[in-house]
Amino acid sequence: MRKLPVFLLALFVALTSIGCDSSEDDPTDAEIFIGTWTVVEVRDSEGDKTSVFDEGVNNFSATLNSDNTYSLIVDFLDPERTDIPLTGTYTIEPGDVLILRANLGAGELLLPFQYDIESENRIDLSISESFVEAIFGTEEGTYVGDVTFRIARQ
Repeated sequence: MRKLPVFLLALFVALTSIGCDSSEDDPTDAEIFIGTWTVVEVRDSEGDKTSVFDEGVNNFSATLNSDNTYSLIVDFLDPERTDIPLTGTYTIEPGDVLILRANLGAGELLLPFQYDIESENRIDLSISESFVEAIFGTEEGTYVGDVTFRIARQ
């Protein structure tokens, strides 16, 4: 009879260690970001702006690499506009912030995005409308408040 409590305790320990879902298998935010992404939806505080965005941009995609470098391309529909290729490094900061550091001839441009990981294949990136208007050359007031880009893994 004395062996029964010891056996039950051993069984309990074995089952809890085997049955627990370990968070070690879950990818980190940094691991999720690695890959090639494209914009699939654009929203601001007024609502869906995907059609407004699509009127000027043919493609907006980014590739984030495991060595914390990235390349980003904004392909404009208007052949008169010069496409924007950016390269640089990125960091993931506390508070769910992704910072892209763009290497420019005159210095460095910092693009701070607040992020929300919807799944391993969808992420929302939010940034102030002033950054969006400057980068995309849109008229002031085209976007209101923070602009959220929903990106999807290619």
